[in-house]
Amino acid sequence: MFEKEQARSRTHTSAIRNLVAQALATGFLSTTAEEHLRLLMAAGYDLEDFRAIMDLQYAAERGQVLQESRLKLGVSEAVAVAQAS
Repeated sequence: MFEKEQARSRTHTSAIRNLVAQALATGFLSTTAEEHLRLLMAAGYDLEDFRAIMDLQYAAERGQVLQESRLKLGVSEAVAVAQAS
């Protein structure tokens, strides 16, 4: 039983790092991937996952990774401003 739990945990955490690696490689984080990351993180993560997530956050802050959710938010804000004018 313990071995199955360890295997599941390794798979879970590697999924977090894989999603982060993909976003860093492509420079883009889709809303689907972002939601998947949230769900995986809610289930738990280890120190390596945390480091990967922090790397992703830093890259997003520096503009090296675009977040689809932020792009959509920017469009929504622009539309709201235009409608208010």
